[in-house]
Amino acid sequence: PAAAGAAGGSAGAGSAGAGSAGAGSAALDPATRAVLTTVRDVVGLAAIERNLDWYLLNGRLSVQRGRLVGAYLDRLLTRLAPHAQALVDGFGLEAEHLRAEIATGVEGGRQDEARRWRAAEQAAGREPITEKAIKDRTRAVS
Repeated sequence: PAAAGAAGGSAGAGSAGAGSAGAGSAALDPATRAVLTTVRDVVGLAAIERNLDWYLLNGRLSVQRGRLVGAYLDRLLTRLAPHAQALVDGFGLEAEHLRAEIATGVEGGRQDEARRWRAAEQAAGREPITEKAIKDRTRAVS
């Protein structure tokens, strides 16, 4: 029910209610506002987690707090999970978006095939020699 309001609203109204005092924020019920606030927090923490090294190196985040980012993000995602379908519905994604070819596992199959080919080439002695191997051989001869 809470996310149903999130699903029914437009992207503009959702953005305004997710954490700002925008014009559309007054129209959101408290449960919808809570879900959208969690979505906002997930997006923000995911960006921090992705760039955690920068935040630590530039003193924007302490090491202690940096260690907690992943765990807190996991808790937020668990809290958001019951609303996942309503959120997907709210973005208007159609079946073709959700069932894109890459989501079918075809990429995993391609990767497996590439691993098998490389192993066969390696076993047959036809694998290209890496630059590192050339340097190692040069050092061994010297």
